[in-house]
Amino acid sequence: MTKIVSNENLGWINVVENGVINNGICEVDKKLKEIILAADEDSILFFPRGNYLFKEGININKRLTLVGESNYYGDSLDSLADTTNFITKGVPDISIIRMTGANQCMKNINFYSDSCVMEENQSAPADGEVKYRHVLKVKHENVSAISNGTGTQGLSRFEHLYICGFSKSGIEIPYSSNANNIIVDTCGLGIQAGADVILTDSRVSRCKNGLEIATGVNLNNVRVEKIQEVGINNIGTGSNLIMNLLVDQCGCCGFQFQSMSDSRIAGRFTRCCQSYYSVSWDAYEGMDNRKEEAYSLFYGEHMNNCNIELMNHNACDWDNEEDAKHRIYVIKANETANVFLKCDARTDEFIQDAKGDLLFEHSSNTYKYQDGEICSIGGVQISDKAKGDYLSLKDGIINVPGKKNDIKIITLPVNTVLTSMTDSALELEKAHGGVWENIGSKVMSGQTIYYFKKISR
Repeated sequence: MTKIVSNENLGWINVVENGVINNGICEVDKKLKEIILAADEDSILFFPRGNYLFKEGININKRLTLVGESNYYGDSLDSLADTTNFITKGVPDISIIRMTGANQCMKNINFYSDSCVMEENQSAPADGEVKYRHVLKVKHENVSAISNGTGTQGLSRFEHLYICGFSKSGIEIPYSSNANNIIVDTCGLGIQAGADVILTDSRVSRCKNGLEIATGVNLNNVRVEKIQEVGINNIGTGSNLIMNLLVDQCGCCGFQFQSMSDSRIAGRFTRCCQSYYSVSWDAYEGMDNRKEEAYSLFYGEHMNNCNIELMNHNACDWDNEEDAKHRIYVIKANETANVFLKCDARTDEFIQDAKGDLLFEHSSNTYKYQDGEICSIGGVQISDKAKGDYLSLKDGIINVPGKKNDIKIITLPVNTVLTSMTDSALELEKAHGGVWENIGSKVMSGQTIYYFKKISR
């Protein structure tokens, strides 16, 4: 067995002092495997500044802490900083570190690979064209920085890691682990977070897919941007707490789920579904091979007992969000139950569920949806789809349950002009009856005000 030099009082092992050459030319796999085999549980492996070249990758099956000297990073293999850099070049089917046993701790290390690059289409697609804005080009398949192997244990800790250029995944965080200040750039999948993971103060950018999260994941102050396909994919069943989230520039939806319940999400979703940026709603609906997850901020099957608060609307432009050319669904789901949504969606027609109920709070009013249709506005029921409102409105008459006499509403005469925060006449027609026509709009304090005229009874 290899004898290692260490500070016995601290369990501190300097890998360079134990034969590892960090010049970026000599591979370090074999020597590191010997050190790991000889190290005691709970030892600290210290990696001084330098470039550590991996050709095979290493498996870690005991409790160890890996510590480097990386408080900053270079953008890629071509601009390495004078820090602790783990690199692999020209090798497919490799994970630099594979966790196969007890929990580990890793901090202050940069990871680089040349297995993929991200290309960006600067110009918007032509009318009717489907085109990704960001496209990941793979040079070497199945390359990861940190992955989970057989028997991986939770309760690990990751801090101050920079990961760039891995074609498969950047980091796979095992269940019940904590991660802070993780920056992932140009990977197949940025971060995979297992059940009950806590991830804070992190960023994923320029990846094919951003985050994959399991049940019980807690995200706080996480930024996901410039993603080829899906920003966040929830493969778990919910119980997620996601706060201070920013998702920007995704080719498909910002958040995808199968069945999600008991979750709260607060953040900002902008410039999503950009692959269909120049495809109109009618054209999209007529496509046989359309991506269902590419025309909504949130897309999935079932959503139950969820609270979603967004600091944005459902319209944006390719670069300048103020132009707001592209409009998409906020939520598109097959079923919702007891879902509360708060955001400034531009129209009441851009929330779609096949069945179920949803409460939508807009800056100007509160809407209750049942089976994809508005059934209540401001606490007044306007359809027979749902019950429970104190007041109901039908054919210009307000009904108060338990009262013998109904309250008649004064019918607005033809040629009446009203203002609205939405560009759809549907709300006015349901609330006031008759047929209304949009006769213009005006921007006031950054908000578009629409003018409608009643043209017939």
